[in-house]
Amino acid sequence: DAANALHAINVSLLAMTLGESLGMASHDVHAVGSAALLHDVGISGLPQELLGKPALSADERLVIEAHPEIGARMLFARSAVFDLAAIVCYEHHMRPDGTGFPRTRFPREMHYASKIVAVCDVYDALRPPRAYRPAWTPQRALEFVEEGTGTMFDAGIARAFAAMMRRLEGQLMVADVPTIAG
Repeated sequence: DAANALHAINVSLLAMTLGESLGMASHDVHAVGSAALLHDVGISGLPQELLGKPALSADERLVIEAHPEIGARMLFARSAVFDLAAIVCYEHHMRPDGTGFPRTRFPREMHYASKIVAVCDVYDALRPPRAYRPAWTPQRALEFVEEGTGTMFDAGIARAFAAMMRRLEGQLMVADVPTIAG
């Protein structure tokens, strides 16, 4: 739907901007942006009636939490061109403190691109209203990222994201999903 497409574009743009501010080469910035664009592709494999519900049961939450694995499988099945996107798709809800999902049997370091997309994804996901909560201001979403530094998010990436967003304050536009009259 339009909201998911706009979220994917926003996360991609934020990830590329963060990659540039971190000094990544243009090829790597492009790769991170492409991976970010596909980070939630697994949502397309979920029962659509679960999306947007104001509350989920424990079983429904488990179904939603399967989207990283579903998306990674979809991308790996396509082509080696999507390998980085599949890794980012799989890892974008993992956390440095071991929480998050999918759960792995053994602790492991997330890919650098996944660390970038994880921060950008959460920031952008907090901005629009959801069925279960109102929209967050940019400042509150940024404070949430800062509060998760080192636990939810890689400390260096989260600090770089916060610094970047403060530098860009006042230069960002908010894009609303257009309402389609039917």
